[in-house]
Amino acid sequence: MYSFGRSRELARNNSPKRNVCTALHNALRGAKGDQQVRARGWDLIGPTVESEEIRVIVGTANYDGMCRPRQYQEFVFGRGIFAGTLSPVPMDSRTDGALGRVAIQTGGRVQAEYSRYGAADPLCCPSRITTVVFEIEKDPPVLKPVSASTVSTRSPTRQ
Repeated sequence: MYSFGRSRELARNNSPKRNVCTALHNALRGAKGDQQVRARGWDLIGPTVESEEIRVIVGTANYDGMCRPRQYQEFVFGRGIFAGTLSPVPMDSRTDGALGRVAIQTGGRVQAEYSRYGAADPLCCPSRITTVVFEIEKDPPVLKPVSASTVSTRSPTRQ
């Protein structure tokens, strides 16, 4: 699991581009955001996914030229306590292992979909998606993967 506080060294980029992208994402966010993530140097981006006891917050350390997140991470909290991250390392948009959709399931589970790119895949279109289901153990809250499956995004070819 990725260290929650390690972001300080990643998130120290105060370039003019980062400042423009931060303002854009914060304006679109609409919610105040989680101070625990922001206090560790992450810019809050994207919507927060939450239920009564679970909250998933996206933070990024930087942006590319089109304000897409670079070195981003998704932080999971159970009952307001940091439980873990949805990736062992920070991710970049449009690369293998980049996290796409996150949903909270019943029973304290979180489902995450990761893009899986083959060598010949264009950046727009990963050839596979891996879905991982995590559960949060109760005391203390700890995020653990419980299942994973990978499917093709390609239509079957006719022969």
